[in-house]
Amino acid sequence: MKGIRLIDIDRITEPIPSSSTAKYAFAAAVFPRFIQFLRENGKTGLMLPNCELDPGEDLPELCILEDIDDSKVLCCRACLPIVNNADEIRDVFRAARKNAETAEYPIPLFYAETGLKADGGTAYLKGLTVADASVAFSDPDAYFAEIADGMIDLPLVRLDPHKKYDAPALMLAALPQPDYEETCFLPAENILFGHYVPYTVSAPNVRPILRTKIQMTEGRTVLGFMETEGKETACDVVCAGQDFSFRALFSPYELKVFAVDLKTGKVTETDLTDPDVTQNKI
Repeated sequence: MKGIRLIDIDRITEPIPSSSTAKYAFAAAVFPRFIQFLRENGKTGLMLPNCELDPGEDLPELCILEDIDDSKVLCCRACLPIVNNADEIRDVFRAARKNAETAEYPIPLFYAETGLKADGGTAYLKGLTVADASVAFSDPDAYFAEIADGMIDLPLVRLDPHKKYDAPALMLAALPQPDYEETCFLPAENILFGHYVPYTVSAPNVRPILRTKIQMTEGRTVLGFMETEGKETACDVVCAGQDFSFRALFSPYELKVFAVDLKTGKVTETDLTDPDVTQNKI
């Protein structure tokens, strides 16, 4: 099981793959409720491939990461830089080889195929896999499956609900909006404009998440928010265009999704298993 696993980051097209069969996500950092969000979207593994970015926690290369709601994922943090060209391969691979000698699990080595292919570096990687059976090409799902099958005793890292995390920008970046609908987010007014209908949010630390937005069809609106400053907050949501308003209480870093019946005005708290969320209908 030991060795080196070569993972191409260019093959990853989005931070959180929409495919229900993909069990991994990529991120730059971690923060409360993000692990909860991943699990509710069917993801069980998280990779942080850029070792030059601060992940927000003191993470080992491999661990079990626990959110403040007790949800957990396998987490892999790269300890070596991403290989972008042929000149970098030998030094990075030498460091990976040294790490693999003492590790109880395969060491991930992330590379960008686009850069390597341009100057012939992929041939060197292919030669490594031929010459050494402990070196193999892999992908995030296969890597995490290998770790899980190995029953390795991994450290547990718990996120701190009282710590200040840089959640707003990270959360918005992690939730890609559908490209078929233009949306403009104006932080100063705390308003998210959909195609036709704006709504206001009274608390500056409660922010709309871009994955959920106003739905104009089937007499139903679905929208979601996240508390971003780690404090309990009561927040009013008002949408004059669809004639509804409601108040919600958020726990620190809590993510909430709401569905509004436009015929009755009834507001129901739902979750990320809602078909209008998971099937990107909004």
